[in-house]
Amino acid sequence: MKQASKQDCQLLYDWANNSEVRNNAFNSGVIKWEDHVNWFEHSIKDPNTFIFLGQFNGEDYGQIRFNFENDTYLITYSIALEYRGQGLGSKLINDGLKMLKSIIQKPIRVKALVKTSNIASAKIFKRLGFSSRDDIYENNPVLIFQKNL
Repeated sequence: MKQASKQDCQLLYDWANNSEVRNNAFNSGVIKWEDHVNWFEHSIKDPNTFIFLGQFNGEDYGQIRFNFENDTYLITYSIALEYRGQGLGSKLINDGLKMLKSIIQKPIRVKALVKTSNIASAKIFKRLGFSSRDDIYENNPVLIFQKNL
């Protein structure tokens, strides 16, 4: 696992605009390149945002982001299309949590908002011991997963 750098902007853009990723996102529209570049350049400098890339056999296979807001780190992640279905979602989240914890070095709370239609992500968070509750977010039924570390 490594921290994202400027060189990863194009890769994250390509992953973010994958049709499955857009379908599971709360804003499902295609992301414009210039909007992504502005967001990415701001995010990698923001002290409240951490973006990590998971690596498997020397290849980047997914990204996980932690945004600190309201005393909680909000998790968002995605797996590259060619690596889906291989159990790497759990690995990415676990490794990302370990990396975040090594940087923060104090007790933290993490949470993820998952559309109820995103069964694969819901299974991963349950398997990793997150508590969950039903809610509505931006007119979408969601599961809110939370865990204290």
